[in-house]
This record gives sequence, C-alpha cells and structure tokens, in this order.
Amino acid sequence: MTKSRGNRPAEIFGYLVGDQSTEARITREKHFCPFAGKPCNKKSRLISFPCGVCTVECRGQIHTVCPHRFEERGMIENVPRVLEDIALPRSPG
Repeated sequence: MTKSRGNRPAEIFGYLVGDQSTEARITREKHFCPFAGKPCNKKSRLISFPCGVCTVECRGQIHTVCPHRFEERGMIENVPRVLEDIALPRSPG
C-alpha cells in the first residue's frame, strides 16, 4: 500500500504552489485573482486575508475548487477555456 500524499493546495492565485517567479510573488502579495481580474474574494475562517486557492491536489489528481478558475479565457474569443476543453477534440499526445 502506498502512502497517500494527502490533500493540499496545488494552485494559489493562479500559480502553482511551488512557483517562485516574481510575477507569482507579486500576484500573491496583492491577493489578485487572474481569472476574475480583481482581488480574490474567497474568505477563510483560518486566515484574515483571501485564501486564493484555485485548485487542490487530492490523491495525486488536481481538482478545481474555485468557480473563478472556470472563467479562464481560452483561445476562442469570449469562450471560457473549460468550455473549449469540452467542445474541442484533442489529438492523442
């Protein structure tokens, strides 16, 4: 039996948890949601600032937990990426 890696945030304010780029750091400091185009409005009972968790890792898979994450713009004008992913066929990789 393999030990579970547990549940944890995978993406915060639109950037992977391990992303230490200047852009990711500034976005986190400003609590900015790149998908809503404004500061994050998600509340936490444990911290006094917006929590900013977009996705979580659970049993090795990434799951979206923020509704704003579904608003990410795709390549087709005014169409969210999630709808593109559903509608457009992907070629086998």
